[in-house]
Amino acid sequence: MNNILKVLLAAVLLSTLACKEESLFDAQACLNRVDENVQADVLACLNGVQNLNSPEANAIKCSILLTAGGITTARMVNAFKQQDSGSESSMMTDFSFNKYPTPTENKTKATEARDICKLSGEKGLIGISSFSSIGTLLCKGALTCSNASPAAVNTLLDDCATLNNCSQADKDEIGETVIVMNEVYCSGANTESTECQTLSSALVGLTDAQLADPAIVADTVLLFWKGQQ
Repeated sequence: MNNILKVLLAAVLLSTLACKEESLFDAQACLNRVDENVQADVLACLNGVQNLNSPEANAIKCSILLTAGGITTARMVNAFKQQDSGSESSMMTDFSFNKYPTPTENKTKATEARDICKLSGEKGLIGISSFSSIGTLLCKGALTCSNASPAAVNTLLDDCATLNNCSQADKDEIGETVIVMNEVYCSGANTESTECQTLSSALVGLTDAQLADPAIVADTVLLFWKGQQ
């Protein structure tokens, strides 16, 4: 399968001068050959790398966990189309996890993937996993939350901003994820990307102390994204 995640992953591995862990390449080969829609087969690719903690290993684990959560080629293509149309929050709902049996598990697994992806140090993977985590929280872990209309996305944003079927913990998690995006993903060349320009516009005017406060950051971005619909 021609998964965008695999392209990012290949770039990570090709940038490594020498890799002594044959299991890394075995895991990549596994991900290359499995059906991305069969979760059990995708997760089986973790065998051999689960306990490794190098940036390269975490990049592979990140890609596997995102794919297992339902970030398939078709959904990613649709998400980037949403980005091209200027709807960042709609793009995030298209990145939401939907392959696990319960909303709670989808939210937990999306957060787990985000944390592993951050450890990879790869900005592309950090960006995708951050959008995925935020989208899953906005969707409340729903098994079906894609192709949402602007009105539907506005409702999701408002529900989370007002703690209507969205816990304070979930809201703070969104703030924490945005902080990671702002500090790690939206740096260097990425500052000129559409999503980072949008994030910069949302956070402009906040003090350093406010930018470090998940609750304030969440309130700020949820209101800004709602105004973009």
